[in-house]
Amino acid sequence: MKSVPFDETNRGDPFPGDFPEWLDQGQRSELQARVQPRITELAQRRHAPSDRQRLLGLLRQRRQPRPGGQEAQRAGGHGAVTAFDFLPVDVGFDTLHARSELLITGQSYDGRHAPLGGRSQDTYAKGYLDNLGIVASDDLECEELRGRVLRLTRPDAGLESWELAVVARSLRNQGFVASLNHMMPTGYVGKAIGGPLPA
Repeated sequence: MKSVPFDETNRGDPFPGDFPEWLDQGQRSELQARVQPRITELAQRRHAPSDRQRLLGLLRQRRQPRPGGQEAQRAGGHGAVTAFDFLPVDVGFDTLHARSELLITGQSYDGRHAPLGGRSQDTYAKGYLDNLGIVASDDLECEELRGRVLRLTRPDAGLESWELAVVARSLRNQGFVASLNHMMPTGYVGKAIGGPLPA
């Protein structure tokens, strides 16, 4: 491991000499001039909800499984393309989340993994969720989280984004640990769709 002393004058080249292909000042200026308009455009999207939501709609279409395609064959298995929805906002960036599902800790749901002497059974979230027709499963791909974090869905009918947000807020207000299953929006912000927006 290489120790790098703190140096206020060291800006942008933390390992001097380790990367011979590092850009010189002229190349950096040229790259910055090419990248700056894109950065400005992305920053302005904070104030353009219709543009953001149109881009998200396009990205959502691109992620739909095609009949007979690999995505359809993998549906439900490891590596399946995750469908998403979003909670729109007027200013900022819309919250992307896995479609029709919430996450809750097993302890909040029915007391699993709770310390001895925890809540009584009627103070867990399971009864409330049962009344809403929402069921839990521990089919997470991450073995370490299985049983500790549960996926909540409503099998008979999906949950709209606003419904998910209301249920998650209600669970948290009751003292349970639950949230939307958040997704990172790097695809539509960073690289997936470039150029002018389609009409």
